[in-house]
Amino acid sequence: MRAKLSFKIKYFFLTILLLGCMQLSAQVLNAPVAAPNQTPPPGSSPWDKACASGSFNDYWVNFTWSPP
Repeated sequence: MRAKLSFKIKYFFLTILLLGCMQLSAQVLNAPVAAPNQTPPPGSSPWDKACASGSFNDYWVNFTWSPP
């Protein structure tokens, strides 16, 4: 019984040690950038202020991220 418990404890600590040695990383989201309008008329200049009106309520944004 004592040998089984000793093996389980060693296995547990080995698992914790191996998991602790792994490198953790994540993607980094860069700041969004205003994009040109994609709805008619397409290709207009990017917006500089997000102000909705009765005739206009589309805002296009480009998202980029850095790999880990």
